[in-house]
Amino acid sequence: MSTNSKKKNIYFVQPNSMLGGSIYFPYAVGVIASYCFSFSEIDEHYNLAGIVFKEDPLQEVFKHLEEPYAVAFSNYFWNYRYNLDLAQKIKECYPECLIVFGGHQIPKNTSWLEKYPFIDLLIFGEGEIPFYELLKCQLTSESFESIPNIAYRCENTIYQTNAHFVGVKEYPSPYTKGVFEKLLNVDDSLEFNAQLETNRGCPADAPF
Repeated sequence: MSTNSKKKNIYFVQPNSMLGGSIYFPYAVGVIASYCFSFSEIDEHYNLAGIVFKEDPLQEVFKHLEEPYAVAFSNYFWNYRYNLDLAQKIKECYPECLIVFGGHQIPKNTSWLEKYPFIDLLIFGEGEIPFYELLKCQLTSESFESIPNIAYRCENTIYQTNAHFVGVKEYPSPYTKGVFEKLLNVDDSLEFNAQLETNRGCPADAPF
């Protein structure tokens, strides 16, 4: 995972389950990364330093972390315990690193911030726009209060912003944007399964 020292290193974590010798691409974080880095101000100031896509031992993951500025975790019932352990260790080693949690496993309230002090910010629902806005705010030291669908910790106080649906009409593809290229060189014995998103969410469900 090569990095550019002039940019702030961003890491994504979405460990998927191994199926024999194959594993799914971390599509959810791939789409978020593709969207955010399609904007020049993000690409200019941040570096997509790596994606953790399988449950490697924590000490192995740390070999590839280099001055993480922010680490974003996508949480599901099969990986959230691993994510919590990894996030806690990252915060212990890099106290200034911004730890962001999102995904289906996250309750749409502040309970995880109250329970896990090493998490700095939660994103509820679709993550592309909130994470992009978060990275922009970090460049200007602006408050997160204008970003919808998040909860965050600031000076020992927990805040939750207004909830309303924010979606992206055109999602850049992580396959065509090259987000997964580095993953293909990690282990030649791995076979990757690709996912194709034709629509998002259940039509019967309300956004919140």
